[in-house]
Amino acid sequence: MDIPSDLVNQAGEGRLVLLLGAGASLGSKTSDGYECPTTAKLGRLLSTKLLGGYLQDGPLSQIAELAISETDLGRLHTLIRDTFQALQPTAAHKLLPKFIWHGLATTNYDLLIEEGYRETSQRLQQARPMIEDRDRIDDNRRDGRNLLLLKLHGCITRITNEQCPLILTPDQYRQHKNYRSRLFNTLKEWGSEHPIVFIGHSVQDTDIRAVLEELSELVAPDVDEVKMRFWESKKITLIKGTFEEFLQALDSQIPVPSRSLAVVAVPPSSHPIQKYFRTNDPLSSATLESLGNDVVYVNGIAATTQVNPREFYKGLTSGFGPIEQKLDVHRRISDKITEDYFIRDQSEKTTGAEVVLIKAHAGGGKSVILHRLAWDAAREYDCICLFARVQGTLTAAPLQELIQSTGRRLYLFVDDASDRSRELEALLRRMGPAADYLTIVMAERINEWNVQAQIVTPFVTEEFELKYLDHSEIDDLLRLLEQHHALGTLERLNREDRTKELAEHAGRQLLVALHEATLGIPFETILVDEFEHITPVEAQRLYLTVCVLNRLNVPVRAGLIARVHGIPFEEFKRRFFSPLEHVVFATQDPNTRDYQYRARHPHIADVVFLRVLKKAEERFDVYVRCLKALNVAYSVDWRAFWQMVRARNLIELFPDLQMVKAIFAAAKETVGEDAHLLHQMGIYEMHRPNGDLTEAARLLNRASELAPYDTSIKHSIAEHRIKAADRSRTPLERSKLLKDAANISAGLVRGESTDSYAHHTLVKVEIRELEDGLAAGAPEADIENLVKDAESTLFDAQQEFPGDSYLLAAESKLAEILKDNVRAEKALAKAFDANPRNEIVAVRLARQFEGSGQLERASGILRKALDANPSSRRLHYTLARLLMRKNPDDGENIAYHLQRAFTDGDSNYEAQLLYGRQLFLNGRLEESKTLFRRLSSIRVAPQVLLHPIEGRQFEGKLSRPQGSYAFILRDGPGDSIYVHAQDVAEDIWNALTLGTRVRFRIAFNLRGPRAFDVNLI
Repeated sequence: MDIPSDLVNQAGEGRLVLLLGAGASLGSKTSDGYECPTTAKLGRLLSTKLLGGYLQDGPLSQIAELAISETDLGRLHTLIRDTFQALQPTAAHKLLPKFIWHGLATTNYDLLIEEGYRETSQRLQQARPMIEDRDRIDDNRRDGRNLLLLKLHGCITRITNEQCPLILTPDQYRQHKNYRSRLFNTLKEWGSEHPIVFIGHSVQDTDIRAVLEELSELVAPDVDEVKMRFWESKKITLIKGTFEEFLQALDSQIPVPSRSLAVVAVPPSSHPIQKYFRTNDPLSSATLESLGNDVVYVNGIAATTQVNPREFYKGLTSGFGPIEQKLDVHRRISDKITEDYFIRDQSEKTTGAEVVLIKAHAGGGKSVILHRLAWDAAREYDCICLFARVQGTLTAAPLQELIQSTGRRLYLFVDDASDRSRELEALLRRMGPAADYLTIVMAERINEWNVQAQIVTPFVTEEFELKYLDHSEIDDLLRLLEQHHALGTLERLNREDRTKELAEHAGRQLLVALHEATLGIPFETILVDEFEHITPVEAQRLYLTVCVLNRLNVPVRAGLIARVHGIPFEEFKRRFFSPLEHVVFATQDPNTRDYQYRARHPHIADVVFLRVLKKAEERFDVYVRCLKALNVAYSVDWRAFWQMVRARNLIELFPDLQMVKAIFAAAKETVGEDAHLLHQMGIYEMHRPNGDLTEAARLLNRASELAPYDTSIKHSIAEHRIKAADRSRTPLERSKLLKDAANISAGLVRGESTDSYAHHTLVKVEIRELEDGLAAGAPEADIENLVKDAESTLFDAQQEFPGDSYLLAAESKLAEILKDNVRAEKALAKAFDANPRNEIVAVRLARQFEGSGQLERASGILRKALDANPSSRRLHYTLARLLMRKNPDDGENIAYHLQRAFTDGDSNYEAQLLYGRQLFLNGRLEESKTLFRRLSSIRVAPQVLLHPIEGRQFEGKLSRPQGSYAFILRDGPGDSIYVHAQDVAEDIWNALTLGTRVRFRIAFNLRGPRAFDVNLI
């Protein structure tokens, strides 16, 4: 068989993709001699078995349609499975595993390829079938030996999914895109980068024909001159021969030893991390796989990729290379975190996982400091450090195994943590006792964390905000810029003026400052000018595509660029490495082995996108083109897709409704009727100007039908009902909508909600109902009940989420509504007189009097209510709060009531916090410590300082400084008061040393007393 030499070379290098049609299965037999049927024979078999012989010689597709109509799809699938499942692989199928392929695809339903690989002991790869869109490429390529096998028309191992059937009929051909489009897109993407060889008898499938238009070779047994001329007109070479002849020819021309050179390294059976193991037990294959694909083992990094210092100071983020080269500025915050978390006994046990969050504005340097912390912790302090890969998956099992095997603390570093909030939340919930030896250090942009990370926020044990450079850090940066000849326009200035140029300006982050100081013009102008000087224009377009996606902080696959621009990676290297060498950087993903492109920094990509494409119409064209090109079978494209269809992003980028509708339509082509997409579409309709709330309701309700257990969708529905109520036409309609919102929110509150959002929504509903009742002149009994509902919900929520800003705003709103409202006050007073045991009415009436300065009347109401209902925790709490204002020196009485405001194990955390505070004030320090020790284990959002001790200052001397925190030995009692660097002015913190005398105030949170407003004496 005559195979072109270039094709042989490509096969030897492992670059070929094989697309196998029906011809590749012919010749296979079962153990009892039954041969694989041809298309015509299969049609006759289906006709005989299912149609009584009707239309025996008709087309297979027509016979299949009639068979489905006369019987059902399940019987048809079962017959096909029974026909093909016993077939045994041929010699050709057993030759397949002896070569390296970039990918395999087939239109056949049988298992001949899979069995051929299974039966070949010396296989160079292992086939991993992908049968429908829910199969993920990253999951199937975690082992470097894995070979993707695209089963384009289905497989007999999956015949029960009616939405993704075996493709036999024209209708099924048309409908396959809903459930197999990603498989076809992957094949087309392969074709843009690699030669595809089709082996088969005929090319009837229109999708296969479209792919074949891009092929270079086609192998078939029935080649004649007419077919040869036809395919040559399409620049495709026909090769006469069979599947077996093709592989035998390759086998004879490619030496066996050279084939293994194309193999991706075989996963090791051991790992360097095992030097920390207490025993010689081997690692499980799953953990070995995770160490190779999901995380970087920082301790084991032998060499890093060196970077050009000038590119680094222009914003290039490139892993650990700049860290090893010591290009980064030494930040004080890194010392604080290092002292607190890394310099310690590595076998120390904590109560639950330590979760440290580093927040910064875009371009503030969070990624660099996260890499620095991981590098130093591993290299300087021998901590076991894992750094999460962008495309990796974070799960508990591998971490549990490593902790169990080492008996040491494990450190996991996660950049852009809000993108992985669901993974992190699931991991932390499933860690079990191993969490006591886990420290997670995360970094995220402030805005992204505040919007997207609600579910993981309660696990955070300490937050650090990375602020702008201080004076000594600016000096360090200038030294580095000078050392690496990167001063730019700063070079002409003296030292003092250089410092002024880099000094902090409101809203300017480090990345921006470096550009403006070294180039002498505004940041945005620099980037636009840089873009305009890129040539040729094609390179500009390519850069824009990279920016559209990299602004979302995801890398851009080379395959996607090839699909959008028709530029394979090899051509990119040849034509565009030079014009784009300072703005686009290529790396190889170790998991998928594909190349990926990045701009220097996501913030730079965002500025280029927004400033170059100033008009919404220009943005729209590029945006939709990129969205359509995404192949969400890849995890990076999956992440980019969901960022691109987020309602909040679309509202900011595109003011035109029709543009957003077109974007959602394109998205629907990619993922079909997906619950999360419908959710975003509904949110968009809710929040866009003059949004269609009827359409929003339809979208959200359908999303909830598809994902009935998704609480975020339910919460959006509740919020939608409130918006609809505010626009309602009649009081009856408004009442119905508010009731719906209340029922949904109440259901979420009763569930396992870890945030305050559902509670806040329920309070909003009840406040609106109260407003409506007051406005409509409702009877006093109704007003009483409405007040009770709002007061009860608000009280419970504030106990569970102390200091929550949303709930505090709701409390102010409720007080404002009731203030000076004679009817409301009259209704409450009448209800209280009728039933002093009613704790909710008593609490709200007392608060009304307190708000108007009538403290004695408020106290009288509460005491009378307690006489009637002495065990009410709500009444004891409210009276204690009143006494704290009215008689703050009556410490024993306050403590008495606070102690009765909760029971052990309940969620009245605010009452418990105040009781601990009062014990502290009363001098019962050990009891206070015991209580706060218990409260510190509660998973709530990081606490701001609450309930400061008013009118008093304390003095003491600094003891045990630890980097980001210290303790102050208080004069008098001699107890130690915790103080954190973020609660102290920076100049004063830097002046503190062991024994320094200070004056300070004290406030509290769930972890106990904390010093603030610290001053030197």
